[in-house]
Amino acid sequence: LAEDREAFLLADELGFTEAYVGEHVTDKAENITSCVTFLAWIAAATKQIKLGTGTVNMPNTHPATVAATIAMLDHMLDGRF
Repeated sequence: LAEDREAFLLADELGFTEAYVGEHVTDKAENITSCVTFLAWIAAATKQIKLGTGTVNMPNTHPATVAATIAMLDHMLDGRF
């Protein structure tokens, strides 16, 4: 997770315009089980890069919960989601 975070921070420093992260529950190399939690972790440490979800495991969470959580994250990111 720390390595993934550093990649996002570096992308922001280098001027990349957007970055995406998905949920991978069974992947050994990138075991991000909640893309929203991960993005919230790096949101305050980035300045300009727009952040987005590559995938959200909809069968694991009620769609209304996903929508509300994403809307809150978008509000917290002030349009950078």
